[in-house]
Amino acid sequence: MAARITLTRYGVTDVDFDYLSGHRIRVEAEATPGDSEDEEGEMTAKIFVWARGPVHGTTGDQEEWYERVANLSDLANYPEDEPDEQSDYPVFRRSYFEIDVPVYADVQRVWDNIRARTQALVDAFNLYSAMQIVETEDFS
Repeated sequence: MAARITLTRYGVTDVDFDYLSGHRIRVEAEATPGDSEDEEGEMTAKIFVWARGPVHGTTGDQEEWYERVANLSDLANYPEDEPDEQSDYPVFRRSYFEIDVPVYADVQRVWDNIRARTQALVDAFNLYSAMQIVETEDFS
């Protein structure tokens, strides 16, 4: 069975912060299990790449931000839920993101981009999962 991801977009919410305003959108991903018995062959819902900044020296806050839809390399290299604290670039994956878009007209463009990138990821995952041995050669 081919990998599948279902995206859910939550309605646009108008937000105001100081003198700035925008339109908040939230997208959540859900993976549909395949028929593979091997967990390595299952598609994960945690397809959204996040980054975590350093702890702020004055406030003690630590900022996290959404970066992009993952690619196959990101799925293999970045942990789920929390970054590897030993890494110089703490990146991790979650099954959702929430962002503020300054112009209402851009909300649909953001959604279309997320959909296209998610489809590309699922297509790549399915191609990779279907890879077969073509040739084996032994050297001594």
